[in-house]
Amino acid sequence: MSVPEGMRSKSRFEVVEQASDLAEYTVNIMKNDKKFPPKLLELVGKNLAWSAIEIFNLCFEANLIRVTSRSLWVERKNLQEKADRACVLLLADISLCAKVFKLPAKRFEYWANMVIKTQNLIRAWKESDQRRYGKIE
Repeated sequence: MSVPEGMRSKSRFEVVEQASDLAEYTVNIMKNDKKFPPKLLELVGKNLAWSAIEIFNLCFEANLIRVTSRSLWVERKNLQEKADRACVLLLADISLCAKVFKLPAKRFEYWANMVIKTQNLIRAWKESDQRRYGKIE
């Protein structure tokens, strides 16, 4: 018997996939010379791309940790928290870029929603780990 879609738990790999999609989308936007002239790309674009890639890398690394002890759980939790904070900063940078580069509202909304979805998945993952490993010795 299968579990109804709405009742399925989120796969930890889904977080990594979403973070990868966010990084890919961010890098592709930065490649658009019409929206981000090369001189301005040097100032802002690389930071945005690296921030998105960092979120992906932190999620990927956290996902590689097989929790068998409290210290491994703490290490994984620290990576998840760094990824969460990186999402907050990326969202702030995207908001600034939207104003400076006058991004269309639709593009800004889509991009911001990708960050928010990634962040929500990271937070849900962290909460799930807390329930699962919170009492580990």
